[in-house]
Amino acid sequence: MKIVYALMLSFALITSVHAQDDDYVIAVKECIVSNGTMAYYDTVLEAMVEDIKTEFSSHTIPDNVWESVAREKEFAKNGLAIMLSQAYKTYFTLEDIEQMNGLYTSKAGRNMLQKKTLSKEEVKTLDAFYNSAVGQKIQATQSDMSASLRRLAKIWINNTSNKMVTVLSEHGYSL
Repeated sequence: MKIVYALMLSFALITSVHAQDDDYVIAVKECIVSNGTMAYYDTVLEAMVEDIKTEFSSHTIPDNVWESVAREKEFAKNGLAIMLSQAYKTYFTLEDIEQMNGLYTSKAGRNMLQKKTLSKEEVKTLDAFYNSAVGQKIQATQSDMSASLRRLAKIWINNTSNKMVTVLSEHGYSL
């Protein structure tokens, strides 16, 4: 029943966001790719697959079945962008997201995200951004936004793990 509820919730979120605004989701996906969020969840997905392999280690599962499980990762990443766009939409307009994308893809933004030493010009660029209306909005909503993102990430992790186990089940493997 828990799996059915999780899948229904995911479907409802995906359907409502997709119908609302594809451009917004695309912009959020660009944002979470450029700010490093997606790279973090790539590592989460890799660890998830390894954990599932460990859980199913008593079975001799052929590579083609594991490849089916691995294909779920791309679907999961798209689902993540859709889910996280719900949190972003609560606080930010499409124009805000586009400004964030401009920052995160700039040299100053990339260096900031990579924790590299910043030039004086890059510091000025970052200061100007974080003193702008969008920068102020980011700072003002950071705590609430982080809580929303954590909540959605937990749902996403649960749903993704369940989907990967379902793929194994569909191939005749169970715990």
